[in-house]
Amino acid sequence: MAAKKRKRKPKAKELIKQVAKNIRNCRMEKKLTQEQLQEVSGLRIYKYESGKNDMTLTTVHILSSYLEIEPWQLLK
Repeated sequence: MAAKKRKRKPKAKELIKQVAKNIRNCRMEKKLTQEQLQEVSGLRIYKYESGKNDMTLTTVHILSSYLEIEPWQLLK
């Protein structure tokens, strides 16, 4: 049986879009490609920048450490 896809609430969608935008902006400020950030972090960056994947606190921590920013900066 196929797994049900959870529908995201409108506010959650907006938050995910904002975090995705913040990741992309921070990455570009550091002059990193998605591939470079993916290589050092071990995360599929395109999935987070496109909003396809929800982020866990662990993911926020990993990305913020490689982007050399505070975790809250991804969530603002």
